[in-house]
Amino acid sequence: IFIIIKPDYFVKKENQPEVSIEETSVQTPEPGEEKRIVDYIETDNYANKNLKFFYYIPSSIVNSQNPYPLIVWVPGLSDDGEKSLWQEYYDFAEQNGFAIITPSFQFDEENINKGMSYQFPDVWSGEAFINMLNKAKENGLNYSQLYLSGFSAGAQFVSRFSLYRPDLVKACAIMSSGGKVQPDERVKDIKYFYGVGLKDDDFRIENAKYFTSEAQKLGISVEYKEYDFGHDMNNTEISDILNFFKNTKDN
Repeated sequence: IFIIIKPDYFVKKENQPEVSIEETSVQTPEPGEEKRIVDYIETDNYANKNLKFFYYIPSSIVNSQNPYPLIVWVPGLSDDGEKSLWQEYYDFAEQNGFAIITPSFQFDEENINKGMSYQFPDVWSGEAFINMLNKAKENGLNYSQLYLSGFSAGAQFVSRFSLYRPDLVKACAIMSSGGKVQPDERVKDIKYFYGVGLKDDDFRIENAKYFTSEAQKLGISVEYKEYDFGHDMNNTEISDILNFFKNTKDN
C-alpha cells in the first residue's frame, strides 16, 4: 500500500502527525516524472507497528535501467523522516543522480536501557529497514549502494547500521550522535564523515572523537568536523554532508 504525493515543497518537522494507513490506487508516473512515495511496513515493535517510510526518485533517474546510489536520511528522535528532509537533499539528488529514502522510526523508550531500541539495528530496526528497501525496490527503487546520513538518534542508527550491513554501505555521515560506537574491520571500505557542535553535550563530542580516533587507527577513512553551535542541524552541515557524498561517489 503506498501513496504517490507531489507537494509543492517540503518543510522541516513541526508536529508529528498520527500514523494512519490509507489504501489508494497506484499512479504510474509519466516518463521523466519524479516519484515521491509514502509507504508503510509492519513490525513487531510496540512503538512502530505501522512504520512509515518515504522515498524519492528524481526525474533525472526515474526511468533509469541502471542502479543508482541511494541516500538514506534518518532524523532525530521520533522525527518524521519525510517532513524533516531538507530541500537541499532533493536538489542534490536531482542534480547528481541519487535517490533518497527516509524512515520515521518512533522511539521505543521501554527498550533503550536494554540496548534494544530502534537505535540498535541488530535487534529489530535493521531488519525493518531492509524490509523498507525491499518493498521500495519492488516498486521501482533501483538502488545500488547506500549513502547513510543521520542526526542525533538517527546518527546512532546509521553508524551502527554501517556495522550491521557493511556490504550495502558506501558512505556514512554521522551528525551529533548520542551513542558510543566502536568501529572495526568490517567497515574498512566505508568512508565516514563525523560532525558535532562544540556547544553540544560533552558526551556527544566525546563520542565523535572516540569513533574518529578508533577508525583512524584501523586505517578507516573519516572526515571529522566541529561546528560552532549546539545540538542542531543547519544548512552548513547539510552542505558538508552532500559534498561528502558527491566526493565519495566521484572518487
